[in-house]
Amino acid sequence: MDDTLKYLIFLTHDQIVFWLLQIILLLIFLYACIYPKYIAYRNERGGVNFTTTREEKSLKYLRNFASGFTSIILAVMISIADVAYGHKVFIFLLDIIIVLYLSYYNDWFRNKLIGIYSRIEQKEEKH
Repeated sequence: MDDTLKYLIFLTHDQIVFWLLQIILLLIFLYACIYPKYIAYRNERGGVNFTTTREEKSLKYLRNFASGFTSIILAVMISIADVAYGHKVFIFLLDIIIVLYLSYYNDWFRNKLIGIYSRIEQKEEKH
């Protein structure tokens, strides 16, 4: 039991959590950059292509995610983490660039995000 507690304390340490979240953000970014290229390659070999235009409601979701996620989660996480001391501005700028790219320019991520918002909106409340 004592070893388990020490292991849990180690896993929840700022250094581990901060870098783990940074790695997750980077992996999502890399996947979002590579996956559409794979789909485009596959579609060139006989797949289906289509285009769509986003409505104002979808763009509002993307703006809310981009501004909310960067200003609340990333800013607070970076400001309270002593791990990034001396590099906080650089890490924050890099995170903002990644989140803005994903929210406004990456079709795969935008579709996933709007799908999540749609499922949340259509969820029925049982009282």
